[in-house]
Amino acid sequence: MNKTLKFALWLFVSSIFVADLVKMVLDLSLVSGSVHQRFLTHFFRSSFFLFELIMGGMIVYFCVKHPERRWRLLSISIFHYVSVLILPLATRDFTWMAVLYPWPMTLLAFDPKTTVLVSTLSIIVGFIVVPAVTLAWGAKGFCGYVCPHGAFYSEAYGRLFAAPRGRLPRLRSYFPPLYFLAMTVALVAILLHPSALEPVRQTQKVAFFLTSQMFYMIFGIPLIGARSYCTHFCPIGFEVRHLLRLKRFAQTGR
Repeated sequence: MNKTLKFALWLFVSSIFVADLVKMVLDLSLVSGSVHQRFLTHFFRSSFFLFELIMGGMIVYFCVKHPERRWRLLSISIFHYVSVLILPLATRDFTWMAVLYPWPMTLLAFDPKTTVLVSTLSIIVGFIVVPAVTLAWGAKGFCGYVCPHGAFYSEAYGRLFAAPRGRLPRLRSYFPPLYFLAMTVALVAILLHPSALEPVRQTQKVAFFLTSQMFYMIFGIPLIGARSYCTHFCPIGFEVRHLLRLKRFAQTGR
């Protein structure tokens, strides 16, 4: 893809998440429910659906171009579209995203709107499935074949950019453990004081949006690399790395 098309796609992606950011600000302002807010809501939904279609087209293209990655691309695409679009649209319940966006990536499982079934599945995935898959198949288990976020967007949108690796090493070293610690504190706060759920959840929503969408899509992928969210922010990525260190220590003693 030439530079003009890449820039046009980057501009389109940026407009989606800037519109979402403005909508979030309006949600907290006196103009909540205004015609401007409704316009931004419709723009975000329609443009994000178009963005998802473009990502699907890219996955098909890379499946053809790189047959050695075909099964991995198909796997993450299935998990992505089922969790992000098919189940939420079929049930008219977007909290189904919590199943593959579990703790410590998000606190969606504990949202008041999340059903008991979805919460239970999300907790099982976050506390049992992710560690089990990681210990059995390594980092490629969940992060390579299942993750509907970092893995999927890295293999679609991220493959268009050839940003050099190794940028912002301090951010990579310090932010993931801080993010994981913050999510742990948030979880403990919710469990010990259920009344803290609303402010904690609202804070986490903003943090997740800024890191996994604004930074990742607009700045991270073009400037740092396809897996910039996975390496520089994602608390699940941090958890996976340390689970593998514990496994290696148990096997070798070092």
